[in-house]
Amino acid sequence: MGSSTACAKSGHWRWIISRGRVTARDPATGRAVRMIGTNVDITDRKAVEEAAQSAAQSDPLTGLANRRAFHDVLRMALARSRRSGNDVAVLYLDLDRFKQANDRFGHAAGDRLLKHVSLRLRSCVRQSDTVARFGGDEFVVLLEDLRDREHAVAVVEKIIDEMRRPLNLEGFEVSVTTSVGLAYAHGGADGESLVKRADKALYDAKAAGRDCFSVG
Repeated sequence: MGSSTACAKSGHWRWIISRGRVTARDPATGRAVRMIGTNVDITDRKAVEEAAQSAAQSDPLTGLANRRAFHDVLRMALARSRRSGNDVAVLYLDLDRFKQANDRFGHAAGDRLLKHVSLRLRSCVRQSDTVARFGGDEFVVLLEDLRDREHAVAVVEKIIDEMRRPLNLEGFEVSVTTSVGLAYAHGGADGESLVKRADKALYDAKAAGRDCFSVG
C-alpha cells in the first residue's frame, strides 16, 4: 500500500492511494504475473490534512508563522548554524502605544493595523528569513546565515523606519512606532534562551524611550 500522485484528464494532479496483492507468480522466476488491487482518489482528504497543518502552524489573523512554527524553524536554523559557523539573530518587537490606537478605533481596526504591520515586516526581510506573530502586537523575526552582525542591525533600523510611516486607519493617519530587542547566537545556543534574551532587550528599548532598539 502506498500513496502517490497522478495526472487527471483535466491536467490537474490528484492524490491516489493504491492497495494491491500478487495473485499469481511465474513458477520459474517467481516474478509476479498477476495482481489485483484498488486505487482510491484521496485528493480531498489530503487538502483537509494540509489545511489543518497550515492552521496549526500559522497565525489566523496575519498568516504569519505562529509561536509553535517559529520555534520549530529556530531549532532547525540553529542546527544549520552549527554546521556553517554563521550567526542567527532574533528580533523581538511590539508596537508602541498600540493599545491606545486599538481603544480609539476599535478591535476591527486594530486587526487591520496588525495586518498592515505584518506586510511591512515581510517587506523588510529576505525570503529566507522568518516573521512570526506571537499574539497581540508581539512579532518575532528570525534572521539566518549572518556572516556580518551589522546586517541584523541594518534590518532592525529598516523596520523602525518603516513603522514610522503613518498608516491610514478609519480615515485617520495613525503612527505606531515600534521598539525592538535584538539577540544573536551561534549554533550551540538554546532557542528558548535566545528568544528570552531578545524579549528582555525589547523591554530595555522601551525603557530607553521606545521607537528604538536594544541588543541583548
